[in-house]
Amino acid sequence: MNLDLAGILLFAGKYDQAIEQTRKALEIDSNFWWSYQILGLAYEQKKLYPEAIAALEKARSLDNNPSILGYLGYVYAAAGKKSKALRVLAELNGLSKQRHVPPYSIAIIYAGLNDKDLAFEWLNKAYDDRSFFIALLKVETVLDNLRLDPRFKELLKRANLPE
Repeated sequence: MNLDLAGILLFAGKYDQAIEQTRKALEIDSNFWWSYQILGLAYEQKKLYPEAIAALEKARSLDNNPSILGYLGYVYAAAGKKSKALRVLAELNGLSKQRHVPPYSIAIIYAGLNDKDLAFEWLNKAYDDRSFFIALLKVETVLDNLRLDPRFKELLKRANLPE
């Protein structure tokens, strides 16, 4: 429940409250990767990149989840650490040879790198893959730089998400 509320606060742009709520969740269970993922994304929105990276790296140490890697790659890109973001992309591509890697995880890294063409290519693959992440299009903070692009509105329409 704490993390559901933290996620809602994150998507509502209430980053300090999301951080506070996530810390409450961490008091209950300090080893749940999702807490660190939300914490990292809230820090990223406040441009506290070292804290965001540390939180996402902690999440990664707790769970080998490709979505964590996608968000970590995004934050590296947002922090101006392009080479690290590209390394995460390479890692996800390698991982995809062993297990399913959500196309969305790759799309958000390209969004962070501001490579809109590749971001939309991978978002469309996520849509075709019927990824549950598509349901987050309207609120996901890592896609903010894509919102004004007509392709974003088209994707919302295809996903049956009203503007």
